[in-house]
Amino acid sequence: MTVLFGYLAALVVIGALILFKGRDLFRPAISIVAFIIVFSVYTGYAGTDSQNLIIGALAGLVAALLSGFVLTLGVFVSGMIAGLGAAAQLIRWLPEDIAEHRILVTAVIAVIVGILAVKCLDPLVTVSTAAIGAALVGIPCTYMVMNLTDLTKNISTEPFDTMRNLNRAMFDDFMTQQTMIITAVTGILFIIGMVVQFRTNDSVRR
Repeated sequence: MTVLFGYLAALVVIGALILFKGRDLFRPAISIVAFIIVFSVYTGYAGTDSQNLIIGALAGLVAALLSGFVLTLGVFVSGMIAGLGAAAQLIRWLPEDIAEHRILVTAVIAVIVGILAVKCLDPLVTVSTAAIGAALVGIPCTYMVMNLTDLTKNISTEPFDTMRNLNRAMFDDFMTQQTMIITAVTGILFIIGMVVQFRTNDSVRR
């Protein structure tokens, strides 16, 4: 029973954090992932003695500090690449005197699209984290309410088997059988999460 309710509670708590604070947690999460990846790769290659652990930790710290800049740069470059494609199509419709400056026009459009991509990053993160959080909160809560008397059927002697049974019951069988109810619940949570996050974003900017 401890594993059963502990796993359900963990899903709901993590989902609530993502639902209401996803935008604020996104960049710290990227930094943590960058640290873990660099630290693991370095120590896996160089070894785990004291000196290599210190070097790996320092390298991971540098990667974590630069992760925000790298993410922004990656979004900007991706936007510029998309802008180049858009410019190639748009330039055909421009007057000839402007189209003569093809390179300059293409560069300006690419930079503008790149900047817009960076500006759209926070709203995109807000919407996507609200959607993920709504699913992680809505599905387990709806499942518990509608199957309270049958929860113990998922319990196994092994903790991982219990979690596997729960995942199958919630994210496979239950979602297939109660699509409309789950869609309504997660949709409402999604809207609430977006409103909370956008209000938080606005207050942070002010």
